[in-house]
Amino acid sequence: MSPSSKSLISALFLSLSVASTASLANTKNLPIVKPDCASPNARAAIEATLKGIDQAWINRDPLAIAALYALDANLSLQPDNAKANGRANIEKLFAGIFSQIPKNVSHTMVLHGVSSVGEFCAVDTSAVLDMDKGDGSRKTLQKFSGFWLLRPATQGMEIVAVRAVGMS
Repeated sequence: MSPSSKSLISALFLSLSVASTASLANTKNLPIVKPDCASPNARAAIEATLKGIDQAWINRDPLAIAALYALDANLSLQPDNAKANGRANIEKLFAGIFSQIPKNVSHTMVLHGVSSVGEFCAVDTSAVLDMDKGDGSRKTLQKFSGFWLLRPATQGMEIVAVRAVGMS
């Protein structure tokens, strides 16, 4: 990971840490577990989470996508300025999004980098929404750059915060 990517991840983590205060306030007396996010097991759990997102998109399943998020997670999607706080609101947001997306549109996540930051794994991703044009070719509709905070959970990782910004 380049120094500029590390600086970006650090700056984004600091801005998201304010948004995650409610989550941390609920765990004040618990020891902070510092995950080794670069370990093969952590990376596999992160990749499984991202694949779960793609699968939920394929199935247009807002409950499945919301289940990947912490109960008090927050999500912000640009360019539409869509925001949701809490798993229930994230489910509602995706129910609305999925109701507007045609079945021939797919979602593909790519993992670019992972860093350990306190109790979190800071994750740099991109995603592509593309459409089957019916002739065997695909048309890219939107590309996103995403910054994620994930933390180890009983089974795999849970998403604490996401900021995804559309790229031109």
